[in-house]
Amino acid sequence: MTKLGLVAAAIVLFVVTPARAQPDQPDVLPKEFSCMTSHAKGASKFWLGKSRCVMKCLTLFWKGKLGSESDCLPPYAGVTAQCVDDTVLGVKGVQNKFEATVTKTCLTGPGANCPECYGAGGCDVSASQDLVQQQELQFDSFVPVVFCERAGALQVEQKCQLNTEKVLVKYFGLRHKCYTKCLVDQRSGGDPATCLPPASDPDTIVCLSGAAAKSAAAIDKPCDETLYPDAKPDCGGSYPNGTTWTNLITSVVDAMIAPTYCASPSGAFVE
Repeated sequence: MTKLGLVAAAIVLFVVTPARAQPDQPDVLPKEFSCMTSHAKGASKFWLGKSRCVMKCLTLFWKGKLGSESDCLPPYAGVTAQCVDDTVLGVKGVQNKFEATVTKTCLTGPGANCPECYGAGGCDVSASQDLVQQQELQFDSFVPVVFCERAGALQVEQKCQLNTEKVLVKYFGLRHKCYTKCLVDQRSGGDPATCLPPASDPDTIVCLSGAAAKSAAAIDKPCDETLYPDAKPDCGGSYPNGTTWTNLITSVVDAMIAPTYCASPSGAFVE
């Protein structure tokens, strides 16, 4: 199996399975819904922040200011590891910030109310950390394949890989926003089930398709070898195009939506 195949195979492994079907409202209370949206928004910020940690590391490596590329790859080391998980103060790492956001919104903040489906043993700090860890594993599965050529990469290859990472992380956040906006709007008297993948809400379909099209185009341009010779990394096979990369992120996000919002496969909601 290729490295890209391994990413595709890992997409749906790290999700929470809803327990039982219930209507959206009033069973899913406002504070429970706030916990759900906090997870979605927090995941997008986490992917963005961790991506910056990795890209800074690789940029230093390519400039000859870092001795080992392994610092930039899971499980990370050196300043990159601290950027991800602050083991000194426990607050500055992107992982620490994500955990703090989830804990505050779902567990410790004023009126916090965590959905029952968020933990087999009930909502607690351990359950929140497990959800954060699921995001860690998903993100980390992409790093070695997006940055498949590190040592010896030409400047145009570096640019192609860095841009691919930037666009994919941005698309991850935009796709979450499309679904979250729909669910927020539909809670005012609509049908939230129309927001779930595959979405049937017209505005959400337009939002999702537009974001995907822009992502694919934005990835392809810096990697276009007709414009930039030798731009595509040499990774022992063909470097995926923008559509392929975008489809992978689409699958990742879509697998997260139902469990994030405690929805069963039938479209009913749980709490």
